[in-house]
This record gives sequence, structure tokens and C-alpha cells, in this order.
Amino acid sequence: NKKHEYLPKILDISSVNELKTIRVDNNEIYIGAGVSIEKLKQFSESSLPELMPILSVFASKQIRNVATIGGNLCTASPIGDLIPLMFALKAKFELASKKGTRWVYAEEFIVGYRKNCLQPDEILKGILIPAIEKNTVVKSEKVSNRRDLDISTVSLAMRLKVDGKNIINEVILAYGGMAEVAKRAKHVEEFLLGKDWSLETLESAAGLIDKDFTPISDARAGKDYRKTVAAKLLLKMYMK
Repeated sequence: NKKHEYLPKILDISSVNELKTIRVDNNEIYIGAGVSIEKLKQFSESSLPELMPILSVFASKQIRNVATIGGNLCTASPIGDLIPLMFALKAKFELASKKGTRWVYAEEFIVGYRKNCLQPDEILKGILIPAIEKNTVVKSEKVSNRRDLDISTVSLAMRLKVDGKNIINEVILAYGGMAEVAKRAKHVEEFLLGKDWSLETLESAAGLIDKDFTPISDARAGKDYRKTVAAKLLLKMYMK
């Protein structure tokens, strides 16, 4: 592993078939934590298209056949491709131990840089994605150095609901790569609520990115670049 850690014990759960199921019930989708990214991609093509923009550029097929949705989420990386989408989808995570199960929302699952809320005796059992309401869209976009085989420099997952007069009734803007964890742009969201969904509105909202994030510079990008990209992704959502 990257840190050359000595791991005295490893529990391999990759052959637990109960963790590899996908179920659809009353338009809610339950995805076992052991479901491979490739299996999820194949399912999403027809049943969960909101995931396809990210899954279509997720690593390579060889990696997707081994990697799991649970692995991607439990790593709790601030640039993990699926975490912002879980925010936008209002996903709930089922955590299991010998004591039973408990549910947490996606935003409660990540508690710090590469840290999740799992207790020492717990595993992530599955993810529940509620049905998406009428007049609601979920979109995502990421910027990376390469189209394939690369995680995000900055990513954005958006949930948007507008009424018949094109007024924003609900909005979630979940960014990756802008903080130590995936994080919502709360100031931008508050500004957008109740306003019309228009390019002019978003151009004004983009100026509030600085209030929500203080990104760092690293090997992938500088902090100013990240702020600029975050604003441009918001405008791109309108274009899409």
C-alpha cells in the first residue's frame, strides 16, 4: 500500500455474495457495497442514468471489474468520484455489525480527510438511493488531467428542482476536490433558492464560491485554478 503500512490482519469480504446485489423496490434502488463498479455501470445505463457521466470515465474496465462502490466510498477521498453524487442523490448508507444495522446519510458518512464514520466492528453493507422526484434532475461533471484512468481535480454533482415558472425550489451543489472532504456549496445554494434558473442567476451565484471553499494547491492543481474551475462547472450545468 501507499504508506507501506504493516497490516497484521486483513478481512477479505470480496466473496460475500449478499453484498453484491442490486434491488429495485418502489423506485428506490439498493446497491450492495460489494457491487463492482462495472456491474453498477451496466445497471446504470438503463436504470440509473444519473451515474453514467462519471461511471463512463471511471478508471478502466479491468479496474472497474475489481473495484467496488463500497471501496470508493469508504476510502473517503476528497476527490472520490462517487461521493459528491451520493450527496446529490440523497443516498443513505446501511452500516452493519454484530449488533445490527444503522443508517446514515451520505453527508454524515464522511467525517474528515479520508475518514468515515464506521466503527471498528462495522462494515458498509449497502447504499439506498431514493426515487428522484418529478421535475428534479441530477447531473455531474468532473475535470481531470486525462479523460480516462484519472480521478477528479475538481468535480460537481448537482440536484436541481424547478417549478412551472422556472423558479429554483431545491438545489444541492456537492463539490469534490475543493476541501479536505466532499462538501456542499451552502452559500451558493442559499443564493439560488427562490431565484429563476437562468445564466444570469448562475453567473451571480458563481461569485460566491469563495465563501464556501478555501482549496489548497497540490500536485494536481493550484488553488486559484480550482476556484475558477468550480465556478465554470456551475455555469456548465446550465449549458447542459
